Amino acid sequence: MSRRLLAVLGIAAVCSAVAVPAHAAQRSACQRLSGVDRAPDRNVKLVKRPSRERPLADGSRASELVGCLLPRGRIFTIATRKGVENDLAEEFGFRVRQVAGRVVLLDTFGTGSGYGSLTETMVWNLGTGGSYTIARSCFGKDVPCSAEYDDALRALVTRDGRAVAMLAHWTANTSSGTHLVASYTSAGTRRLLDAGPPADLPAASLALTGSIASWTHASQPRSARL
Repeated sequence: MSRRLLAVLGIAAVCSAVAVPAHAAQRSACQRLSGVDRAPDRNVKLVKRPSRERPLADGSRASELVGCLLPRGRIFTIATRKGVENDLAEEFGFRVRQVAGRVVLLDTFGTGSGYGSLTETMVWNLGTGGSYTIARSCFGKDVPCSAEYDDALRALVTRDGRAVAMLAHWTANTSSGTHLVASYTSAGTRRLLDAGPPADLPAASLALTGSIASWTHASQPRSARL
């Protein structure tokens, strides 16, 4: 091998060694999200941060929950604290139930206009930005509630965004709810699998193995493919 060729190869090796660290130093917007990561999974990031909207009348700034798929996924706004009642900021909270790859199952809850409350159980795909609601309940003046609502007692998701849930289904002016077992496609289409009195459908019996959901009804095992 000639000295000239060796010199060329040496220069190329040096340039390559310099270029790789420089590229690696360019961290993505997802990686640069500051704040405590609330997702118990290294695939995704969930951060609660100040909103970029203008400050509210009381001088405070709204907050938002944002999420993305590491390392370089797009950042999506999952929940936000909005100005209500004289443009004051009302806080919201959230609870992460499960992370399965790029899919996040979580609850958001908080107050709204007229001092009402709203709770939603949602599935988010942080790879596509798609989301759907499993259960929704709300109370109070001026909150847009229907006469029927669901509370998610237990819910589980697959890595491709399908879900199964044990719901407490309520109607207006009733003292006890009916338990439902429902499945959801990755687009959020709901299918009722079972229903019955709460004593017959314990939420703790609901399980998900691969794409097979299982539960008990009056102590009898039942199952369905999502």
